[in-house]
Amino acid sequence: MIPGFFLTPHPSSRTMQNRRISPSLFACLLAAAFLPAWPVLAGAQAGMPAGTVNGVITAKGANGATVKGANVLVQLWTTDATTEAKRDTACAMWLANKTVWMQAKGEAESPSGVNWTGTAVGNDLQALNSLLALRRDTVRADANGEFSFASVPFGAYTIEAEMFANDKFLQWSKDAAVIPNTTTRVQLDASTLAENQYCPVSSGSSTSANGEKVYELSDLDKPVAVVSGGAASLAPSTPNSFTLSVVVDPNGAPVMNTVTVKSTTGSPVTDRDAMGVVRNLKFSKPMVSGNAVSARIDYIAAIPAAGGGRRRR
Repeated sequence: MIPGFFLTPHPSSRTMQNRRISPSLFACLLAAAFLPAWPVLAGAQAGMPAGTVNGVITAKGANGATVKGANVLVQLWTTDATTEAKRDTACAMWLANKTVWMQAKGEAESPSGVNWTGTAVGNDLQALNSLLALRRDTVRADANGEFSFASVPFGAYTIEAEMFANDKFLQWSKDAAVIPNTTTRVQLDASTLAENQYCPVSSGSSTSANGEKVYELSDLDKPVAVVSGGAASLAPSTPNSFTLSVVVDPNGAPVMNTVTVKSTTGSPVTDRDAMGVVRNLKFSKPMVSGNAVSARIDYIAAIPAAGGGRRRR
């Protein structure tokens, strides 16, 4: 349950959109279909009418009721290589030391005047400020959790909302394509919410922020196996391999912000590298008593020659 910040339970249902097509391509296809008078070219925005993005922020409250988010910060990001690279850096720093990141985050929001140069906090603060400078726009949700961005140029965007609760940074995150003269509606609900700081997120349900039970391997009807996207788990103690832990959602997708490295039989492996290894994997659905559930599993893989793969959803 998310304490405070939320008002008025409402009966809206939980839905989740599987992203099988990139927002930028989706935007181009829609623009080509409905706006033939406008040239649809990569990066061509000059002279094209803008669109609007609006939506609502929700989370799970007491007894599973859906409640709306109030006064939550909402951020609009352009989906491009520069922004994605800086988000990757921020993600890695948060995963490396969440306490230091918390200090840097507080400093970015309310500068104390302290000179943090040469410290771990200073390094995180520099990376965070560099990323935040790339935000397209920010707004605060109203008392009903509603938000809106006006005059947004045609293109691909990520909409994120965030808050700090129970000593955790929580983020809602969803991609959206903005079409000229069109309003894009974005639902930031419990299925897009997780403890996270700019890391790639699975399209499956969250596990750490919405109260859903995560089962252990011993609870499952049968072991979870890789069905596509990569190799089967290696045998324990295989030379030059490492073991990672990850939550697999009820659809068999890895929940990226739960990836952690447990051990290695060779050179060190970072959590970020581990995320690159599992990002494209599809697992069999974890089952308990015939029902699909979320479950934490171990996966053993060869140590990557270079850092983890690219994002995104």
